[in-house]
Order: sequence, then C-alpha cells, then structure tokens
Amino acid sequence: MYLIVNRKNVLLAYFFSTHQIIVLLLITLIPPTFLSSQANEIVTSETTDITNTNDQRQSEPPDKIGEPPEDDISHLFVRESEVLLAPREVQIIFGVSYSSEEDYSNLRKARDRTFSFPLVVSIGITNDLESYISIPFVYTESEYTSFGEGEKNENSGLGDISLGFSHRLLPETLEYPSITVSFKVQVPTDDNNDTDTSESPATSSGYWGVSSSISFTRSIDPAIMFFSFGLNYQFEDEKYGLDLRPGNTYFYSFGTGLSINSAISLSGRVSGSYSEELEVNGQKRVGSNNEPVSLVLTSIYRINKKLSLETFVDFGLNEDANSTSFGFNYIYNL
Repeated sequence: MYLIVNRKNVLLAYFFSTHQIIVLLLITLIPPTFLSSQANEIVTSETTDITNTNDQRQSEPPDKIGEPPEDDISHLFVRESEVLLAPREVQIIFGVSYSSEEDYSNLRKARDRTFSFPLVVSIGITNDLESYISIPFVYTESEYTSFGEGEKNENSGLGDISLGFSHRLLPETLEYPSITVSFKVQVPTDDNNDTDTSESPATSSGYWGVSSSISFTRSIDPAIMFFSFGLNYQFEDEKYGLDLRPGNTYFYSFGTGLSINSAISLSGRVSGSYSEELEVNGQKRVGSNNEPVSLVLTSIYRINKKLSLETFVDFGLNEDANSTSFGFNYIYNL
C-alpha cells in the first residue's frame, strides 16, 4: 500500500511538471513585437486620456475672482490742465474752500477771510478736447484794527465766471510726455464802475481777462509728474474815474501725484505767479507788483465708481501768498 501511494505522488508530480514546461515553451514562442505593441497601446491610450483632459481644462475660461480694477485716479489733481474726459462724458465738481490773509504793520492789523463755493461743469467733446464753465459763489469779510478802533465789512455774491477748454496736442508715449494747451476767458460779475468808495470787499476782480497755458504730464507708474506755465492778461477798465489795468500775470506750477491703491491718491504741487505793476492812466505804480508762491497738498478718495472726494490744504510760502487755504470738493462723473 505504501508503494502504491508513492507511485501516485510521483505520477502527479510528473504530470504538473510537464504542464509547466509546456506553458513556458508556449510563452517563449510568442513574438516580442506582439507584447510591445500591446504595451504601447495601453500607454498611448492613457496618455491620450490625460492630454484630452488637460486640453479640456485649458479650453474652459478661468474662474474670475473679485471685481475688475478701478480706473486710475492719480490724474484727477491735474484735471485743470489735462484732458481726462471721454466724448460726451460730463463731470460736475462742487465744494467749499476757506482762505485767509493777514497783515500787521505799525500797530495796524488787517485780515481778510473768504469762503468760496465753486461749481464747475466739464464736458468731453472728443478724446483730445474738453470744455468747462466755473461759477463760484463767494462770501468775503474784512477786518481793520488801528489803535484800539476797528471796522468790519462783508459782502457776498458771484465771483469771476470762467469759461475755457483744454486740447491735448500730443498723447504720452515712451519717449515724450503728453502736451496739453488750455485757454480761458474770465468774466467779471462785480464791475465796480461807480464812484462808490465803500470799503466792502469785492467778490470779483472786476476785470475782463483771458489766459492761456501749456502743460506737460509724464506717467512713471505709480506716479504722475507734471509741469505747466502760462499767461493771464486783464483788460483796461475805467473805475472811480481812473483808467486802470492790472499788470500781466505769469503763472506756473509743478508737482507729483501718487496712487496709493485703486481708491486713494496723494499729490503735492508748488504754484506761483508774478504780476506786473498796476497801470493807472497808462502809468505803472511802482511797488504794486506781487509774487505769491504756495504749496498745495491734495488727497483724493474714490467713494464709488462715479463719485470721488478731494481734500486739500494750501500753505503760503511767502508774504504775498494767502496765509492759509483749505477745503474739499466732490467730483461726480455722469
């Protein structure tokens, strides 16, 4: 019995060994090109699926996060000397400003205070041309004190009305700054042609005038630099029985504006002028010329896409300039 069992084990072992050898022989007989082609098909199909997936992702538009950036507001502080409005775009500016001027000499004190409420409407005509009109309402008072006695006078009314336009001659390029010319007509509202010798302060210059200027603006991201100069000419007029004409005024300004972010910008500029002597009956009055120079600091805050708030302070840098001036303006784009 023992021998029979061993023979069966031997026969089984021989049977399985024979089949393994046959399987190995069949594998070795399969052509290698067949195996490599099958592998290539598997790899190619997987690569094609990945590529198609990537192409599909790239063809889909990217998700937008947040809101698009606002327009730059750093140019707003040079709005009087540069074209900023698109055709048919309307901008309305209204606000309030306060200025004071004091003079002490020989125990005499004189002080002038002025509150101005400007209204400016600007309209874009073309991409390089815009026009505007400025109508200020003015309240002014003057105080005079001498040896313990004083006098106070006040007046209110419309100030000088200004009408003008700005035309951009050359847009800014990599090599050159933008060049803009401006022209303005000054219309007096308080003529003072009568012989009244009242000490009430005037709300208007009382003279017709024209002025022109040229401005250069250069953008150096995120800063804006500008320089401008011009001439103001006032016509002769008869007042108090005399032929009077203020001297020509040559004015200039230069400064820099900087965008802190899309909502806030800061700027500073130096403004100055030189006025020739007053002419009385064709003769110049010696010592009647003046040369004020001031430093103006401005900040602009964008409240929304159409409304911005401008605040400013003006420091007089010499005796001919106002002592102090400050105020704010609302800038509204329709």
